Formats: sequence, structure tokens, C-alpha cells
Amino acid sequence: RLLLPPLTHTPGGRVLALADEGKDGVGSGDDDIFGVIGSAFEAWGAAAPGGLEALMRNDVREGGHLAAASLRNDVRPRLAQHTFYVAQAALTPEEMTDRCIRQPRRLCGYTPALVWQHGDGLVAVNKPWGMRVHLPPAQEGGQRQVWPEELTVHNWFRDTFPGEKPRTCNRLDFATSGVMLIARSKEVKRYMQKLFEKRQVCKMYTALVLGNPPQAWDKGVWLTYALMDTDGFARRVASDTEIKDAQTAETFVRVLRRATWPLAAEGGRPQLDVSLVEVRPRTGRRHQIRAHLSAAGHPILGDDAYGGNPWGERGGSYRMFLHATGLEFPRWDVPGENMTITAQSDFELELGESRAESEAAGATPVEGPSFGRARQK
Repeated sequence: RLLLPPLTHTPGGRVLALADEGKDGVGSGDDDIFGVIGSAFEAWGAAAPGGLEALMRNDVREGGHLAAASLRNDVRPRLAQHTFYVAQAALTPEEMTDRCIRQPRRLCGYTPALVWQHGDGLVAVNKPWGMRVHLPPAQEGGQRQVWPEELTVHNWFRDTFPGEKPRTCNRLDFATSGVMLIARSKEVKRYMQKLFEKRQVCKMYTALVLGNPPQAWDKGVWLTYALMDTDGFARRVASDTEIKDAQTAETFVRVLRRATWPLAAEGGRPQLDVSLVEVRPRTGRRHQIRAHLSAAGHPILGDDAYGGNPWGERGGSYRMFLHATGLEFPRWDVPGENMTITAQSDFELELGESRAESEAAGATPVEGPSFGRARQK
């Protein structure tokens, strides 16, 4: 048994609230935020008459996230990120400006948040969407960022815990947000690594998918498509003749709510049927959740690589709607008990009323993956 210090006790082993990140003096209603955004629009070379006024109206409609954001920690880094995308011709200046005006949250939420920490052993962080965990080794000693202002989760860790080395226990894709664990000691890293290898960590996600899945998804279904790499970025489902060379993969999916997105029609674009789903992967293959949901005919909203781009527009959604809501794992100090760390998504705040039928009454949920009886090794 590892000689590690006790885990901080929380009722039920659950952490529900994110820590307050604090402000940098730029708060709700600060006009300078919109002035900086207007300057960026001009620098991109896009003519947007009345664009800032429309941006402000849309921000109010969506809850004022942009007006309440940190100019230094959120808005400026997001603008730098989108300036890079424009320079790389990922979107034209007009397309990027239009998308920022229609979806103000594209310019928010670039700051990782400390969810929970245990002494000098383990840290849980809520990773933002559109952020890498760390820089690839090939870039060490060379150009460290894709764009000069790019930050990573490891940057945040080193700023928060000066002089310490981040030891990542689990990773999330660039476009995925949610809970990550970072060990602050070699002993904790080894302990957590063994749990992940033995599949003793229950990984919980929330996603918005396009369309209305079959009613069977209300009870819960298992997706078991075998996966293979391609010559490009995305993965694909293996054919029957390729199974022996493919990776097995198992994903539990259950519909939580059927709705529409966005809250209101945008620029003549109709609201889309979407479904909020709970996802629990039993295996941990690269792009497993994204590939499985796409193969089932319901790609994640905003996942351009797997057919989730709304209205067929590249970058039509400000983010990919996949969020790691929590991790459950055996406590090292209390055999037989688990620790659950969560950071809930706010996806429901962006949903409109459903056009689909209500969930089937009296549906009996399928038994999803649970580690409540996980054995302590």
C-alpha cells in the first residue's frame, strides 16, 4: 500500500463548485472589453457596421459572459487565438467576425480553474476548450507556441505552483474541456497511472450531439465500434475484415435531454435539434467518444473533424461541446472508498425548447459503468 497522506475529506467525496479565479480589474460592463474587440475586428480587415452593438446584444441574450470576462486572462488570449486562425486562412476575416458577433462566448473562458487539490499530492483542474495540455516534445527548445500568446495547462500549473513539475495523469483533446488530474509527486503519479491502466477510474463526460438519437438511448446504450487510425487527424470505424487489426472500444451513452441549439435563431440560421448526453467510456482510445458518436449518426456539436459542424459551416460553433464532468477513483487512504471530483458543464444554459417528443415515460436506465465497488490493489 502506498504511504501517501490522507485525502482531504469532502461529503461523499464530491467537489461540486469551482474555485473563484478572481478578476484583473475588468468586470461586468467594462466598455474597454468591447473596444479591444472592435480593434481586433478592424485589424482583421473585416467591415462590420453595427457589429459591436450586435455583439453586446447577443452577449446579454446569452447571459453576459463576455461582459463579465477577464480582459487580460480571457478576451485578449482568445482574440490572439482567432487572429492566428484568420492569418492561417482557417476562416476569412468576415467569417471570423461574423461568428464572434453571433456567438460572444467564442471570446471567453481561456483561464484554467483549480477545482480541488490534496496537499502536495494531487491537483484537479478544469481545462478550458481550445487549449493544449502541454507543448509537444518536438517544439522544446524551438518555437514554443503556435501563436505568441498561446498558453497550456502546464503553463497554468507552473504559474500556480512555482518550481514544481506537472505530472499529467489524464489528458484531454485540445477542443475538449473539463476535469484533469495533475500529480505533484512521483508516488501519486505512479498510483494514478496504475489505476488508469487497470481501468479503475470511472470517466464521466457530457456532450451535445446533433439530432435526436433513438428512444433506446433514453435508457442507455453501449457503442462498441472498433477503431482504426487514418492517414489524417481523425479515426474511423473498422470494417468487418479489419477487426483483427483494430482497437476495441466501449462507450456508454444515455440521453439526458432533447432540445434545440442555439437559444435563438442566428443570422437566418435555424435552430438545430440537439441532444444532451451522458457519456462514460470504459476504454480510453484516442478520439473514442468523438468517433463513436459520429459513427452512431450523432456527432458532437462543433466537432468539425467528425461531421459535427452546424449548418455545414466550418467553425459554425464556437466550440466542440464535449466536457469531462468528472473522475471517480479509489482512495489510497481509505480502502473500499472512492473519491469523486466533478466540474459540471453549463451546456444546458445554451439549449432551447425541444421540438422532439418528450422522453419515454417510465424508462428503466441501463446499468452504466460504475466503480463504486472498485477493488483497492
